[in-house]
This record gives sequence, C-alpha cells and structure tokens, in this order.
Amino acid sequence: MTSATSEEKRLQPAAWHPLLLAVICLIWGLLLAKAGKEGVFRVVGPFSILVTITALWFGVRLGTGLRHSPVLSVALGLGSGAAMALLTFPLYRAASFFFAALPDQVSALYLLTRGASHLETFLWTISILTAEEYLWRAAFFESLRHRMGDLPAAATSVIVYSLVQFGTGSALVPLIALVCGAVWMALRWWSGSIMVPLLSHAVWTIVVLLYYPVT
Repeated sequence: MTSATSEEKRLQPAAWHPLLLAVICLIWGLLLAKAGKEGVFRVVGPFSILVTITALWFGVRLGTGLRHSPVLSVALGLGSGAAMALLTFPLYRAASFFFAALPDQVSALYLLTRGASHLETFLWTISILTAEEYLWRAAFFESLRHRMGDLPAAATSVIVYSLVQFGTGSALVPLIALVCGAVWMALRWWSGSIMVPLLSHAVWTIVVLLYYPVT
C-alpha cells in the first residue's frame, strides 16, 4: 500500500508544471508566426525536439496506460489516421464549393512546409507531430486532469492546441486543429495512451501533408 501511494505521488504533476507548459505553448505560437518567413520545419522543428524531451522529463511514455491490447491499439491508431486522411479529400472539395478562397488559403499553408529536402521534411514532420502529441495529448492533459478532472482537462487541451495555431496567421489551421485535436484527444482518452493518437496523427499528416496534398 505504501509503495503504491508513493508511486502515485511521484506521478502527480508538480504545481509549476502548468505554468511551464503554458510558456511552451506561447513559444510554439510565436515560432509559428515566425515560420511564415523562414519555413515551419526550420523554425518549429528544433523546438519540437526540446518539447518532446521536456515531456519525457515530465514522465510521459509512449505505451504507458494502454487499456487495450497493443494489436488493437495499433490497428485503431493506423485505421483512424487512414480514415481521417480519406475523409479529408471529399470534405475539402465540398468546402471549396462553398468557400471560393479556400484553395488559395490551403496552397499558402503548404508553402510553409516547402524549402526542405524530402528526407528533412519527413523527419521534421515526425518530430513536430510527436511533440504535439507528447505536449497536448499527454503532458498538458495529465497536468490539468489532476486539478480539474478528465473532461475539462481534455477540452482545455484541445482548445489551447487550436488557439496556438493562430500563430500561423490563418483561421483555417486553428479550425483543422480543433477538429483533429478533438479526435486525437478522444483516442487518447479511450486508449489511455498517446500511442494511438500519435499513430493516427502520423498517418493523417504524412498522407495529407507529404504525399497526397489536397491541392
């Protein structure tokens, strides 16, 4: 009993964790604003490594907390990412029909990812999306859920994740982040681990951003 209690105390986020995480979110948003001139990978990429290291220091681990079998979890992560990618194309075409400016906005977003080699683009993409999951679906969520409960913490994490994307200067990116972030947070809550949303996020991003852009 004593050892279990000690372990629970060890895993409790420190009182200053939310403040540090808020500062990280602010810096992320500022870097996104700078990325409009220099490219998102070269600006946000190195910072994403520091974010992941910080999350690991907080105790975030990839497979910790899985509520289901690893096979089912991997299948759900990959399958949900593929489903999201497939849905992106018809949704984009439908939205373009009603919003004539959408194709130009999306093309401008793709320009933020240009200027790097294919290998560099792939590696930075993995680094950034990993940091996003470790930060918003793990460290940020865990830091808040011990103070306000699961649902308010999940909602706050999704909203903050979306708000940070305003640093891109686009209203479209925060909207995408809000929808996708809600899906990935739901996967995080259902599975008990960030492994599932990380796989889903990776599949969707690699398909839509790198290999089969919508424009």
